Amino acid sequence: MAFVLLMASPTLHQGPQGGIYYLDHGRKRYLTKSEKKSVTPSPKPRKQDVIYTGSKGRGVRTSGWRETLYPKRPQQRQQIYAECGAQCFLKPKEKKYVICGKCKKSGCTCKKSCAGIKWAEIHAKHWKEYEVAEKAQVLYRKYGCGK
Repeated sequence: MAFVLLMASPTLHQGPQGGIYYLDHGRKRYLTKSEKKSVTPSPKPRKQDVIYTGSKGRGVRTSGWRETLYPKRPQQRQQIYAECGAQCFLKPKEKKYVICGKCKKSGCTCKKSCAGIKWAEIHAKHWKEYEVAEKAQVLYRKYGCGK
């Protein structure tokens, strides 16, 4: 007759090679594949599956800029420059650091975007163009974006 010891909730440990075990009278007892499935928690959601909402946290001030408004192609930048002029760029001669949204089929709005200004500031600091970053900070405060 076989005697089976049932434990209410064993303390599980991670083994040195990735196995999961519990201590049974001082000896390591590794879980089988079927036992692992019933014990191990479901995996955490990947970062891309999580939607960040609310007014706090990283990336909230620039959310939506890169996906929807940022002009990705040189032709879109040229169109913005032709219709709106230098006011939509922080480095207009080089057509860099766009702060207005891209033009749509109905035309350009030429409105400055708070997300675009913050994005330009962050990337200017990243590329060590501190004059551009300073310009972006001034615009950010001027349009009351940080409130």
